[in-house]
Amino acid sequence: MRILISNSPTHALSRRHGFFLACVALTFAFILLVFSPAQTFAAGRLAEFLPKAQPSELFEGADRFGEIQGDPPVVPVYRGSDLAGYVYLNSDFTSSVGYSGKPIHILVGIDAAGVIRGFKLVAHSEPIVLIGIPEAKVVAALNSLVGRDLGRVASGAERPPQV
Repeated sequence: MRILISNSPTHALSRRHGFFLACVALTFAFILLVFSPAQTFAAGRLAEFLPKAQPSELFEGADRFGEIQGDPPVVPVYRGSDLAGYVYLNSDFTSSVGYSGKPIHILVGIDAAGVIRGFKLVAHSEPIVLIGIPEAKVVAALNSLVGRDLGRVASGAERPPQV
């Protein structure tokens, strides 16, 4: 086996040129990652799905949404001038991919104490729901969580609800 080592100026220039090109490529990739439209889009889709719900569907007696805020985004919900709680899109906070490999999008209403106040299934592509289990059963399972204190679940005082 023979190993060739070159100390020629041409070889050194070629190595520097390769290093420079690698640095340029990494810098370009970083800029694309940070400033790409996909990154902006991934920041949250709450604004896209919020028009599919009325405030009263997520909080009893609620009459309006406030301005979307934060990243991941949430939106305050009001009863008159009183803050009732917040709404978020589940898929903005966690992976929510179903059997189809596509996301399931659910608007969730939660009050300041961590109690779920309402759900709205706003989009899915689940074939089992489309051809087997009626969507009403899925919604009923979600609604069985209304009134549950997720603060107790998060602290470990209560097991996560099973649906």
